[in-house]
Amino acid sequence: GPQPDAAYFALMADVAGTHWWYVGRWAILAALLAGRVPAGGTAVDVGCGTGEVLRLLAALGAGRVAGTDLSTDALAVARARGGGVLQSVAESLPFRTGSADVVVSLEVIEHLDDDVAALRELVRVSVPGAAIVVTVPAYPWLFSEHDVRAAHRRRYPRPALHRAVEAAGLEIERSTAARWDAEHQAAGMTYFDLQVNARMAAELRNIERVIFRGTAHDAKGFPGLKQLTPFVSTNVLELN
Repeated sequence: GPQPDAAYFALMADVAGTHWWYVGRWAILAALLAGRVPAGGTAVDVGCGTGEVLRLLAALGAGRVAGTDLSTDALAVARARGGGVLQSVAESLPFRTGSADVVVSLEVIEHLDDDVAALRELVRVSVPGAAIVVTVPAYPWLFSEHDVRAAHRRRYPRPALHRAVEAAGLEIERSTAARWDAEHQAAGMTYFDLQVNARMAAELRNIERVIFRGTAHDAKGFPGLKQLTPFVSTNVLELN
């Protein structure tokens, strides 16, 4: 199917170390995998993009780290950063059965016609009891122009994601919408406190465009930006 273009991955490479969405994403992944990466073990990132997670997996203790992606543009950036990467579709991975102690696949299966086939591949390449972390864009009502540019087939309601995961033979250990803003946490506000109505949906979509462009100046005219951006429309699954 269609893939994000070179400009999309160039922007990702430019902002992934500083943008709040990516920084929070890496912090969440590190917390999920704390104590789950065997020292010197093998970790695989399926859909590695420009390679940021490869470095994180090594920092968490993996001795062997490999990534796959379909995009030659993304892989070129990852290789330039020293990542060990291969071009591959997620539904047919170039790894031996039972070879990985940890597998992550972040924002990948929403691109695929057959998400269950890709999830089954994650299982195949994992050792029994391996930590597998999958993230996807959540809430179909948030589908926007950004999803189109990112070549997303879908956003997932939680029941649909659970059905796909369970069809692949995985047992769900944890499933949650991810967020990390301390101020709102202290106020006891959760993502699910947001009311789903036309005004809110329109404002969130506008903010999503602002975030994607990645410039603070574009935030002018959106007074809700500071209040809403801490809430991340991503479901996180930690599975074994």
